[in-house]
Amino acid sequence: MLNEKNLSECYDTLEIIWGEVDSQPSFDGQEKQLDHINNAQLIVNGLLKKLYGVDKDWFPKGSFELPEGGLPES
Repeated sequence: MLNEKNLSECYDTLEIIWGEVDSQPSFDGQEKQLDHINNAQLIVNGLLKKLYGVDKDWFPKGSFELPEGGLPES
């Protein structure tokens, strides 16, 4: 069940993962992985905002590309 606590924890975990991937020496596909993590954070943040009015204010550097079709509807 999606709730504010586990969505927030998911976002925070993605933030940690993003930082760890970013801190690695440059490797083939690194930017693409960071973009995927960014997209996951955008989705989780969109759900938090839509369902609970919470808006995480930290976003990693890099490009932001919404998944095809945008954020999921609830």
